[in-house]
Amino acid sequence: MKATITSKGQITIPMAIREKLGLKPGDQIDFDENSTILMGRRVVNPVEWNEALEAWRSESQTVLQGHPWDRVSSVELIDDLRGGPVEPDESNSGSKP
Repeated sequence: MKATITSKGQITIPMAIREKLGLKPGDQIDFDENSTILMGRRVVNPVEWNEALEAWRSESQTVLQGHPWDRVSSVELIDDLRGGPVEPDESNSGSKP
């Protein structure tokens, strides 16, 4: 998709991109001036982020209540999803990077 820079240095972000990224009027975008390409990221409001995270935590606790995964650590959960614990790599035993 293309956008044209106006004489004031402004661009209109195409609607398809705004919808895909959930951009609304008033949202901020941070441009990476060190990148070799034009790259912009939506600035996430820390208060909104924390509210969404707390809502997710609350909902996940409700959904997982009584489920076997409710009582295991994240490592145990990942091992369960993988079908068992990962075997240590013997070729690297005793050496650290």
